[in-house]
Order: sequence, then C-alpha cells, then structure tokens
Amino acid sequence: MARNARDLELLLKVIAGPRPSEERSWALNMAPSGLQTLDQARVGLWLEDPLCPVEHELTGGYRTLGKSLADRGALVTEASHPLLSLEHILPAYFNLLGSLLSTSLLGLPATSVPIGRTTDGLPFNVQVIGAPGADLTTIRFARLLEEAGLAGFVKPEGL
Repeated sequence: MARNARDLELLLKVIAGPRPSEERSWALNMAPSGLQTLDQARVGLWLEDPLCPVEHELTGGYRTLGKSLADRGALVTEASHPLLSLEHILPAYFNLLGSLLSTSLLGLPATSVPIGRTTDGLPFNVQVIGAPGADLTTIRFARLLEEAGLAGFVKPEGL
C-alpha cells in the first residue's frame, strides 16, 4: 500500500474512520504510538515451526535484524510457548498463511516491513504485530527501522 512507514501512516489516517455523513454517529480514535526509539521496543522472534519451515537465508536475515535491534537497546527474545505452534493454532492446510491469518483472526494490527533481499534478489519482509488498536505503534516501529537503516523499500535494479 505504501513504500515507507511515513506514507503508510498518512494513508491510514486518510482512509480510516467514518464517512463524512457518519461523523456524528461514530469516530475512530486510534491510540498514538508510545514508541519513540528502538530501545523502547520489545521484539519476539518466531522463526521456526516444524509445520512451516522457513529458508535458512531468511531466518538468518531475521536473526541479524534481531541482533541489530538488541545492539540498539531493544529487548529481543525468541518467542516460545507450548501453544505457539501452528499445530495448535491452525489446521495444516493453513500453514502457509498461518501468521497472516492468526493476526487477522485475533484482530491484531500488523505491518509488513521490507528488510532485505535474498541472494536471488527477491525481497523479504518481517511482520510487525501489535496489540489490539495499536496500529500506529506497528507503523511507528517500521518507521524507526527505516530511520535506523535496518529496513525500507529498495528500488529493484534496472528500473
């Protein structure tokens, strides 16, 4: 929807909420992000699940991002819980869409942030998931990643 977090936040503020004819009936008041710096972030890495294997090149990129965030003061940990398994969350036929569907089913905001390219030149992203109603926080975290040089859209070569 947008090439960077700043544009995504602007877009969300423009399209979210009631139509002018409905403004008297309801309002959308999104909580502002309390996140101002990366050292305020808490990051859980869920990188491996036996029912949804991920390429080592990608998990390596995610671990590198986690280390970079930890080096900047963020609290970074491997997410672990007996129920944090696709076997317990969704049937096997949903495995490929598991993280997207689980956040949608739970009503959690999520922002996809490009963090690199594979050796084949394909982009890969992380999915930033927040608490209910914390849409602006997931976008703010994406923006902080971009400002730190850890993420962001990169125009493909030759275009």
